[in-house]
Amino acid sequence: MAVLVGAAVAPACAQDVTRGQAAFEDRCTMCHAPTGGQGPKLAGVVGRKAGVLAGFAYSAALKA
Repeated sequence: MAVLVGAAVAPACAQDVTRGQAAFEDRCTMCHAPTGGQGPKLAGVVGRKAGVLAGFAYSAALKA
């Protein structure tokens, strides 16, 4: 994982990754677990158009 710093790319700090994982587990996984939950699954999210999974009520803005 890398973080943009100006025009250069610097490696992400391990602390940032740990904090991000903790925040995701605390705030997101109850609905957006990688394998399913109340919200859309996150498995396969990379490269998938937003707002296209069947069975969820997406806002017009998210669909666009």
